[in-house]
Amino acid sequence: MEKYKNLHLWMIIPMAFMQFGIFRDYWGDFTENGWSVHIHYWTGTIWYLYLIIQPYYATHGQLVKHRTNGIIGMFLAGGVCITALSMLFRDIANADSSAQFPDNFGPFEPWFFLGWQR
Repeated sequence: MEKYKNLHLWMIIPMAFMQFGIFRDYWGDFTENGWSVHIHYWTGTIWYLYLIIQPYYATHGQLVKHRTNGIIGMFLAGGVCITALSMLFRDIANADSSAQFPDNFGPFEPWFFLGWQR
């Protein structure tokens, strides 16, 4: 376990990339986002914080907290998946928009957003 004592610090880097990647999409039109987008963003962010905390607990002798938070983290991960399904309306809207305005979506065809062709 000594070998992985700093793993939790390295997990901050992928979280920063994740936040950077979705920053403009989420915060850029914050008031226009539906409730499912907000719930998905916050459950995903909290879940990723659990992914950072878990290695810390495991490598610093706090295995009881590690196990308890592991169970909570599993429920959060399920919440992230369920809220991702609730946002499918955005994919449908993007697919419809790409069919109507193909120049706005570059090389992406409608099938890219939902995996089907018209």
